[in-house]
Amino acid sequence: MKKVVMFFLCLLILILPSQVFAQRKVPILIYHSIDEFTGQGSKELYVTPDNFQKQMIYLKDHGYTLLTFDRWQDIYKENKPIFITFDDGYKNNLNAFAIFQKLENERFKPSGTIFVISDFIGRSNRLSKSDLKMMADSGIISIQSHTATHPDLTEIKNYEYELKGSKDKIQKITGQPVNALAYPYGNFMTKS
Repeated sequence: MKKVVMFFLCLLILILPSQVFAQRKVPILIYHSIDEFTGQGSKELYVTPDNFQKQMIYLKDHGYTLLTFDRWQDIYKENKPIFITFDDGYKNNLNAFAIFQKLENERFKPSGTIFVISDFIGRSNRLSKSDLKMMADSGIISIQSHTATHPDLTEIKNYEYELKGSKDKIQKITGQPVNALAYPYGNFMTKS
């Protein structure tokens, strides 16, 4: 009996796909501003449009598939999946959108996720409602939440406004589901 159980266990391990037993690690490239640095803000958050385009061409030429979090389940279907994200919803993210449009062809369908701070939408250096709607409608960019006001989530109590309020506002603007959240500052709490 013991040999029969071992035989079936070995057979099961050989037949079932490896994804059942292990999670797949997928890289996420995080950007903020796609523009020339002009002396305002943090220089380390800027990537020039030319440099960004070169990075996307590298991914294209090396067989990567750019995914959004709407397509999370596709990480097992693609040979080289990768996520391209942009935090904060800066107006200059339109430069990345234009580069994606320029590089798109029948073999390469670039896409990315912009995590917007919902209360900052429409400010002078932030994406407008019409920008967000246009990009969401393109199918190239997914618009997701980076909270309502960009607080450290480990320090606040008003989660309903920061999370649900942001989600509802973005969904109303784009007409698309919000199913991902980028934690401001990367801070989060774990239960002990």
